[in-house]
Amino acid sequence: MGYTPGSALGKEGSGQAEPVKIDIRRSRAGIGREDPHKEKRKREEIRTWAERRNEQVMMEEFGSRKKSQWRSRRVVVNFKKAQAALDQLENKEVVPPEKNEEEEEEGGGEEEEEEEEEITEEYESMEALLTHCPGADEDDH
Repeated sequence: MGYTPGSALGKEGSGQAEPVKIDIRRSRAGIGREDPHKEKRKREEIRTWAERRNEQVMMEEFGSRKKSQWRSRRVVVNFKKAQAALDQLENKEVVPPEKNEEEEEEGGGEEEEEEEEEITEEYESMEALLTHCPGADEDDH
């Protein structure tokens, strides 16, 4: 009734061929305690994962902040354009916005005229407007 090397365990010999190995621990740490190098490596992995996650969250926040800043600037620009158009419709004198020297030197007048023609395009009827206009917002266009 003992163990014979090479034979399987159990009554009928159908069990494990090797018994459970004994792990002799050289350190005086408890059973649940791991090797200090393994513990340090695990802590380092957790720290790097947390740093990567924090960096990713910060990048997303930065992107959303920049998008909202850009949108708010576009709202201000669109408001000023609409206000100028309203003043013109009310036959008030419109003061054109001051241009920088760089903008005057570029001289992209033809492109601006074509863009203005596209922007101020008028439709013949309400039906044509509803069928051909992509949407009311700038994002739709």
